[in-house]
Amino acid sequence: MAKFIFFSYQWSKLRESLRVRGKMIFIVSFFCLALNIALWIFLYFWLYAKVKDAISVPLHYNIYFGIDLVGAPRRLFFLPAFGSLVWLLNSCLAYWLYTKEKVLSHFLVFGALAVQLILILADIFITIINS
Repeated sequence: MAKFIFFSYQWSKLRESLRVRGKMIFIVSFFCLALNIALWIFLYFWLYAKVKDAISVPLHYNIYFGIDLVGAPRRLFFLPAFGSLVWLLNSCLAYWLYTKEKVLSHFLVFGALAVQLILILADIFITIINS
């Protein structure tokens, strides 16, 4: 019973915080998190499962030089890890700065969304190269 009371207190505290901090920040940040999780799942099940036994895989493609970066298959996860870091930093900063600078906090969360979308495109192209 004590756990339920603690959980309901934390939930009401979060709801009150969202009311104060703005719903747009929370919605966009949650969407970024969903995209990042989808990116991790996509990379693991679609690409890493196919190339995990390979010695090296193409990691970057340039239209001028072709494949210009080759590495171990585990290095495929650097892009989603970078996306997680950007999401975490931008969301925390936006949540903290919302009362002081609303416009800056919106730029931060929408910047994190843009980074997630660019990383998804990059991983789709890496998947095409490795297929």
